[in-house]
Amino acid sequence: MALKAKSRDKANWDEQAEDGGTIFQSHANNTDYTKHKVSQTNELIRSLQEMTVVGLRLARMVFGRLDPTCLSEEQCKDIKIKTSDYEKLWGVDRTTAFRNLRVGTKQLLSRVIEITDTGGGWEMYPVARNAKMKNGELTINLNPDIIPFLIDMKNKSYTTYDIIDLVNLESKYTIRLFELLTAQMGKKNKCKFFRRIEDLRKVLDVPPSYGHSMFMKTCINIPLAEMEKHLGIVSTVEQESKEGGKKISHLTIETSRSGSFKLELQDPDFPPIN
Repeated sequence: MALKAKSRDKANWDEQAEDGGTIFQSHANNTDYTKHKVSQTNELIRSLQEMTVVGLRLARMVFGRLDPTCLSEEQCKDIKIKTSDYEKLWGVDRTTAFRNLRVGTKQLLSRVIEITDTGGGWEMYPVARNAKMKNGELTINLNPDIIPFLIDMKNKSYTTYDIIDLVNLESKYTIRLFELLTAQMGKKNKCKFFRRIEDLRKVLDVPPSYGHSMFMKTCINIPLAEMEKHLGIVSTVEQESKEGGKKISHLTIETSRSGSFKLELQDPDFPPIN
């Protein structure tokens, strides 16, 4: 079931949050990508996103470029990204930028985002329908069915963060774990994240060949160390057996972040700890 975006007058988009912060801000005319914010519904964040770090970085640039003032999917489907902007944001040379944009675009076209529900149902969406590169500028035609997960957030559980937070994150596991944790953080910048390992492995797109030790090292411990180093996010991890026997079945990650980070709207399904 695809969500549908509601129409909204453009004048109503730049609203003020209860704490005085801006909830919505259009980036359509702002070419400084370091100041862009990425917004996704928490349903989208908790989905399976089968992309490498290159694909995820491009997807987040696209999400941050999306103009939330558009009134329909068709009005905001074409996203333009200059190769020079990619170079500046990710700190790569021109050759690497062209290569990564090509690789990332192929992933947005060919790999799906899979959203599941507790009853075993699922929805699958490719991020984009087509794309072209011309004169150093990439144009991505977004899949209209994915756009409602990225705009018109006022009545949805969603997460917003600065795209600059991702610049020093080196793996897809770090990016995705960062998003999962921020989706659960409240204004106090802390959360207690509890998940079945089996479910977490699926959401993080972990290969079946990774045993538990490799999973913990590559997908949990190294990403948490990166987040602490680059984002000031400090975490502790507890492994538990909740399903009988000695096999570790669940993880609890307690996380706090110092600084000015703010989640703009708390997900009511995962309230912050006090």
